[in-house]
Amino acid sequence: MTVERRDGAWFLQSPETDSDVKCIFDDGDEPADSSGPTRVSITVSNYMAGRGSDVDYLFASVGADQSGLGSDGPESTAESATESASASESEAASNDAGSAESTRTLSELTGSGAYVTVEATVESVDWVDKNDPGTPDIIGHLTDESAPNGVVFVVPDGVSHPYLGEGARFEFAGAKDHHYRAKDQVQLLITDATQFTQRSPPDDDRDARGSGRRGGRGRERSQSPSDRERLGALRDIAESAIGDETFVESQSSDDSLVGAAKRRARKQQRDPAIDPRMQAFDDEEKDEEASSDRDDD
Repeated sequence: MTVERRDGAWFLQSPETDSDVKCIFDDGDEPADSSGPTRVSITVSNYMAGRGSDVDYLFASVGADQSGLGSDGPESTAESATESASASESEAASNDAGSAESTRTLSELTGSGAYVTVEATVESVDWVDKNDPGTPDIIGHLTDESAPNGVVFVVPDGVSHPYLGEGARFEFAGAKDHHYRAKDQVQLLITDATQFTQRSPPDDDRDARGSGRRGGRGRERSQSPSDRERLGALRDIAESAIGDETFVESQSSDDSLVGAAKRRARKQQRDPAIDPRMQAFDDEEKDEEASSDRDDD
């Protein structure tokens, strides 16, 4: 890789990245000072992504060969550094998730950046887009007993995961307690290091088993607080407009559409026998007339 010294610190110059990457080398193990870019061979120990527009940090030790020459070119060196950083992140997530102190409820998430273990229910899936690189694959809300209003969870682009159906309950081990600066929002960030243990199935699976067939309808999408507020406002408007008035829907047989059709048929001297729609009603009338005659006798 190629680094350059700026403002008293080393920064990654090549390969290029979307944000500045500040290189933190082991004490006494920095590249030799130079007036221009310096190519070095390094061993990456950790990589930390900055939040928002912050600088990323690369922690490394410098190898014996600072020329960067040899069988590995800049591209393969960068790939090696990326793989090492990913492995370090996975190891950190595994170590954090394995300790009892890392177990959290949703209300205990603070956006600290730590890798935690959380057991929660998928309350809603609000966004799914796996065809747009650079945007999250899934965004939704998780709930548990401590956070009935829910906490946002995010599955970044390309991260593998099981089916996260609404109503399913999972233990997320090695998920990141993340702070989304743009919205000042605490999120549970799913990473490649996250391990999933399903505690209960999603609603659509339970509905399918209950009805004895596949494809049962899942539960309705939960409403956000803003949706509930809007619905409540609409109810208030309707109540103020209607007041205490009660509406009752009623319909007698004489005033029904069928009764009107029978009256029209009589006026037109139509024989109900040639109109199948009227045959049943004509038979009923004959039975009633016969019964009435017997009563008179």
